[in-house]
Amino acid sequence: MKRWCALLLAYFAAGAWAEVVIDRTRLIYPATQREVTVHLTNQATGPRLVQVWMDSGDAQVRPEFVDVPFSVTPPILRMEAAQRASLRVFLQAVDGQREASDREAVYWLNVLGIAPSPVEGGQASVRLAIRSRIKVFLRPKGLAGDAASAPQALRWRLLDTSSGELEVHNPTGFYLSLSRVALTRAGIRRHSQDPPMLAPLTTTRLALSETLPARAGPASISFTTLDDYGIPRHHTQPLP
Repeated sequence: MKRWCALLLAYFAAGAWAEVVIDRTRLIYPATQREVTVHLTNQATGPRLVQVWMDSGDAQVRPEFVDVPFSVTPPILRMEAAQRASLRVFLQAVDGQREASDREAVYWLNVLGIAPSPVEGGQASVRLAIRSRIKVFLRPKGLAGDAASAPQALRWRLLDTSSGELEVHNPTGFYLSLSRVALTRAGIRRHSQDPPMLAPLTTTRLALSETLPARAGPASISFTTLDDYGIPRHHTQPLP
């Protein structure tokens, strides 16, 4: 019983840093490809048992209960210290009604590294583990536009200077991850705290850190997005 409880604790624990490192911060999966390869490196000083699975956004769902159109192989592997390994991510047959063809869908790839503990009482137990999660964007075939120019298509609007609230509309079929948003008017700059990821074809409201003075004058929005490789890209637009 003690051994089983230790394994459960290892499964649900997640750390702020990883020992088993994924070779990217996000994965773009073109729906036209049969498979995509992801590389892992064990940067720990000892061996790790690694479990890999995907989910649709709920980090608490156990691997055996997830419902995603992907499979990953191998789902479990042992990695020695400094060893590299490859994962093959496959897109399974997708029901035409499940995924829209005019927008991306987002999933998550989970990599859980479990360190063995010293043998106690003749039995080996399992310590707490560290889990890494990265987003997987399923990009449909023939999606209109391109990801590089999508940030410039965003439409921004200041709703109310007294409330300091912004509205942004994403008219594209791409997910856009914001890492910084700032509004500048008459030399005064206000930032949005924890800017979100913008889903395709949606409108989102963002709160500014402080209200703006009630004064006229042109305003501009500067914001940073992450591209397909996780590289920050900076943009500026005048605010209507």
